[in-house]
Amino acid sequence: MDGSVKSLTFGIEWLIVEKFVSDEQTRNILCDSLGDRMSLIHEYARNKEVKAENNLIRNLLRAGYSPQKIAKDTKMPLSRVRAIERTLKSE
Repeated sequence: MDGSVKSLTFGIEWLIVEKFVSDEQTRNILCDSLGDRMSLIHEYARNKEVKAENNLIRNLLRAGYSPQKIAKDTKMPLSRVRAIERTLKSE
């Protein structure tokens, strides 16, 4: 099975357990057995968030906003905004 299909399957299983298993002990056992795989799903989601944040910063820089204003308005570290700015200049 393809890796992304496996991840999706484990994610669906986890959601089903969270939604429909009311016995706390059973839910804990099932969540523990899915736990390792769930950390991969959380990591995937966080990576998507970071990519979206980076795209937002890039778009704001291209639109002419200063790195200081972007950092202040988005509550992102100025060092991160400047690092993205450097990559834009090198493209």
